Amino acid sequence: MAVMPEGIASARFVGREAAFTRLATVLGGAAEGRAGTLLVSGTAGIGVTRFLNEAARRIGELAEPMTVLRGAGDLIDEANRPAFLTAF
Repeated sequence: MAVMPEGIASARFVGREAAFTRLATVLGGAAEGRAGTLLVSGTAGIGVTRFLNEAARRIGELAEPMTVLRGAGDLIDEANRPAFLTAF
């Protein structure tokens, strides 16, 4: 698999259709007044940050304003998990 040099990114965003479909479902519920949560996780380098940046861009283009909370942490650490999840 070819790796793009650091700092260079394609303007196109491909390969995350299922994730964006799930995001659309959560946003659709929010637009109807239902609160929702979407936890996005993955190992370093898999594209989580890129996905979140693209999701935030798309949400920013919606006609209805949405509040987006974004956090980062190591959920593998069981001692910190409750505090992290409670924050959201």
